[in-house]
Amino acid sequence: MRRTAVLGAGLSCGVVAVGCAAAMVTSQGTSRSSISACSGPRWHVKTLSDPLAGRVSDNPRQSSIGALRQLRTPRRLTARTPRRRGPERTTYRVNARLVEMELEKDGDVILVAVDPKTKDKLAVEFPASGCMRRASAKHRSLMKSARAALIAACGKPSSTGNEIGGSTTITGVGFFEPGDGVPPEGQNRFELHPVVGFRANCVLGAAPSE
Repeated sequence: MRRTAVLGAGLSCGVVAVGCAAAMVTSQGTSRSSISACSGPRWHVKTLSDPLAGRVSDNPRQSSIGALRQLRTPRRLTARTPRRRGPERTTYRVNARLVEMELEKDGDVILVAVDPKTKDKLAVEFPASGCMRRASAKHRSLMKSARAALIAACGKPSSTGNEIGGSTTITGVGFFEPGDGVPPEGQNRFELHPVVGFRANCVLGAAPSE
């Protein structure tokens, strides 16, 4: 079974399979309790709700998962580190293969993608809707539309994980994860978090791409 969803490129709402509306809270698997969970390490940075979010580039830079996995991890990265220069103020676009997705306890959806050439994996995340409330209207719209496009393409994520396959183009802002919450795909602590654009031909229940 194959589904397709599209979100316009760049930091502006484009043609989305389900539109740019934000009325997808319950269908996206976001619980009301996720609002109180918006207090993890650097969560303002993760949701473009921090004072420096306006300095994030609006023009996506084409890259690859292999290249992003080579980025140097910043020193002195703590739960309160503000948005850093360079990767965290850059919007990246990557072409990849889908592997799996999972609904996390805080309401975020984590998606694992793989580089078709290098086989490197990268974690990208779609924030819980309740944690976007302090972001600008533009950023809220993009984050919610990207998450809606994921649901339209690949279905509702499960807390136990969903194996998926197919090709994808992901647009997201660079982020370095502090502390112990780094997924195995983030050896240099780098993620795309949040995702602000998502386009995929998703194959449901497919075996992970290796």
